[in-house]
Amino acid sequence: MRFYLLAKCIDTEKGNIVIDFEGSEIKKIDLQEKLEEDHTYVYANGELIKLKNIDWGIRDTYLLAFHRIRKINTLDYRFIRLTKQDKILLDENYFIYKEGNLLGRLVNQNEIDVVNSQGLEKAQRILDKFLEDGMSVLIKGKKIYRIFTLAKLKSLMAESDKQISLQQYLDVEKNTEKEIMRDLHEHIANAYEKLGSALKIIKERSVK
Repeated sequence: MRFYLLAKCIDTEKGNIVIDFEGSEIKKIDLQEKLEEDHTYVYANGELIKLKNIDWGIRDTYLLAFHRIRKINTLDYRFIRLTKQDKILLDENYFIYKEGNLLGRLVNQNEIDVVNSQGLEKAQRILDKFLEDGMSVLIKGKKIYRIFTLAKLKSLMAESDKQISLQQYLDVEKNTEKEIMRDLHEHIANAYEKLGSALKIIKERSVK
C-alpha cells in the first residue's frame, strides 16, 4: 500500500489518518512503525519505506483541505471551514467548542504537543490568530484530526509561484536561455533585497 500521512494521532486513537493512493481515499491505518506527517510511505510485506513526495506534497494537502482539489474520496471524514465569525474555545482537555457547542476533540499528536508546551491561554491565542485568515479542520464524528490554516496555504501557493520549474529548462522551444536568466536574476534580486532589509533591521535592533 502506498499512502501519505495526513494526521498523526495520539496513541489512544490506535491508528493514524492517511490518504491511501491505491483507493484514492482518506482512511485510518494502524502501524507500529513511527510515521511523520506530510510524508509518503510504501508498506509491503511487513516493511515500511519512506518515499520522496513525487506526486503528492503538503501543497496538495492544503488544497484538499480548502476544497481546491477534490480528487480524493473523504468518505466519513470532512473538512470544515472556520472563520473569525466563528467563536472558538479550547479547553484543558483539548475539546474545541464552536459558539458554545462541541465541535470536537483534538487527537493530533503534534497539535496536542503545542497546547502542552505553549499552555492553554497561548494556544487559544494561536487559534484566534488562525481564525483571522480562516482555517479548515479535518473531522470525523467528534474528533478533530488536524487543523489547516489558510495563511499556510497562501504561503505555499506564493512559494510555488516563485519557483522556476524544471520544464522551463527543458522546453527550449518555449523558453530561451535569456528568458530563464532574466527570471533567475529577478528572483535572486528580490531575495537579495529582502536579505538586505532583514540585515538592516537586525543591525538597528542590535544597536538599541
